[in-house]
Amino acid sequence: APDLLEKVIAVTKAVADQRVTDRQLLAMVKTHFSKTDSRLPWYLNVGIGLSHVAFVPSEILAGILRAGVKFMSQRFIIGEAYTTFRPRLLSQAKQNRRVIGDILGEAIVSDEQGVAVTQAYLNLLDRLIADVAFRQVSTHTRERRREKFIATPFPVAEQPDAQIALKLSSLTTLFDPLEPEASRQAVKARLRLILDKLVLAKEKNIPIGLTIDLEEFRLRDFTYE
Repeated sequence: APDLLEKVIAVTKAVADQRVTDRQLLAMVKTHFSKTDSRLPWYLNVGIGLSHVAFVPSEILAGILRAGVKFMSQRFIIGEAYTTFRPRLLSQAKQNRRVIGDILGEAIVSDEQGVAVTQAYLNLLDRLIADVAFRQVSTHTRERRREKFIATPFPVAEQPDAQIALKLSSLTTLFDPLEPEASRQAVKARLRLILDKLVLAKEKNIPIGLTIDLEEFRLRDFTYE
């Protein structure tokens, strides 16, 4: 379910970000999960349930949540280097499951890091576009979706075989509503490189989707703009 996925991704990113304290992690979990959810693994529900109990120390609760997220990540986060996660990528595609490429803990403090994050996404797209096996599997699964009449708001030919998800603030340190024009120019310059790769992928019959995270509240409206 999209609503659950967004919450899980947000908490997973918080666990990956070493700057997030135990108290901040607990506050995020309480905000996203007011109660346990039967769709989640039991070990995460234990942490969520305990997070609403006042007498349990925050460091113990945070430890349970971090361990649960890391354990779950081993199943759902399929790897870092393309060569290591490629077998899982192909396996997921054969089962009509799509993969989201994301850089966890992507907060940057220098423009050099913004360049590196942008290049990391470009490298991933290059590998996907050049991967003949992935292209063949993706074409086959699209045919299967067409044959089974799987409900979707998009035509089968335009359904993404994979997606990348990014925060605009991960592309440049200059992403500030107080400096709107300079921020727009900085973000557009790097986002355009990624969009060009997505267009190239579509031309090669490899539809790859793009999800832009809304980030924190103060950046929400600026991200929409």
